[in-house]
Formats: sequence, C-alpha cells, structure tokens
Amino acid sequence: MIWTFYADAVTFVHVLWIVAVVCGPLWACKNLLIRFFHLIMLWMTFFVGMIGYCPLTIMENSLRAHYDPSSVYASGFISHYLEVLTSWGPPRELIMSLISVWTVLWTIVYIVLWIKKRKK
Repeated sequence: MIWTFYADAVTFVHVLWIVAVVCGPLWACKNLLIRFFHLIMLWMTFFVGMIGYCPLTIMENSLRAHYDPSSVYASGFISHYLEVLTSWGPPRELIMSLISVWTVLWTIVYIVLWIKKRKK
C-alpha cells in the first residue's frame, strides 16, 4: 500500500514539473527570479530528454515494481500517460522535438527581455 502512495506522489511531482515547464512563461512574465528558475527547468528537461532516462520515471517505475511489476512501463512518462488517456502515445522523437523548440524559444525570449531591460 505504501508503495502505491509513493509511486503516485512521484507521478504527481512529475506532472507538476511538466506543468511548470509548459506554463512557466505565464508566471515568468514579470518576475526575473521565476524566469531564471524556469530557464533552469527548461534546460534540465532538455538534457534529461537527450539522455533518455528521466530520474522521476525511473523512480516511479521502481516504486510501482514493488507492488505490481506489470504496471511498469518501458516508454517515457508523457508517452505512457497520453496513451493511457487517449490511446495514442507520441513517439519519443516528437516529444524531444517539442521540448527542444520550447526550450530554445523561451531561452531566446528571456535573453531578449534581459537585453531590453539592461538597455533601459
């Protein structure tokens, strides 16, 4: 029973991380500190995606294996849960392309905002 709770807690943290990466620009519009942390989260997500092994996914699978080995999944977190919810699991290449574009886009936007603020 406790393994289920821990695995679900890790899943919840993973979902919060994804929400923060996707919605971070909404919170980072005016706050330089949030912008800095969002940029760190973006690049961490990018590099973890390039490596291919997310520590949160590994931790979740490890915890789930303790109570139900059949609940462990081989695909990534996003692919697995999108497939569960929609019957379509996007390929890893598509997810990495979206992460790459999102990371580069917001890095450029934040740099431009920083330069504009410095010129004032």
